[in-house]
Amino acid sequence: MSPVRLLSGGSRSIRSTASLSRSILRQSMDALRHPDPDEQTHLAEALDMMRATSKQRSVVIVLSDLHDPDAIDAILRTSQAHDTAVIELQDPAESGALAAGFLRGSEAETGAQFLAGGKTRWGIDREEGRRSDLSRGGIDHLLLHTDQNFIPEVRRFISERGQGGRS
Repeated sequence: MSPVRLLSGGSRSIRSTASLSRSILRQSMDALRHPDPDEQTHLAEALDMMRATSKQRSVVIVLSDLHDPDAIDAILRTSQAHDTAVIELQDPAESGALAAGFLRGSEAETGAQFLAGGKTRWGIDREEGRRSDLSRGGIDHLLLHTDQNFIPEVRRFISERGQGGRS
């Protein structure tokens, strides 16, 4: 029975306060249900703002692809004052798992456009993600592949937190 607050790492600002009310949390989630393809990512700024406005130690769960260049450092700073866990989302295209063809895209964080082939490698380990970067801060980490069933992994991750089951 602890208050919950939802923060967005995107450029849309959602007004959210810590609350026990499911309807308030649902209103915050509804504001994020309609993605904006032109939205920029500001995860590091959102975490720094949360750290500056939090009055007590909290559990912080970050759901992100961690492409914000300053995200890892911001998460490490957050973990100094809060119990922090990261659920890293990885698209199959990020590990070069496209079978063939080309992908035209733009980086959400910088807006830079690119053209990539099916065998392009992004420097992100398909099996580990950014686990080693986060383990320096004792941060629990779960890598989820967006093309696979994630429910059992998330359940296991949450149940093992605090029991020394993951790093």
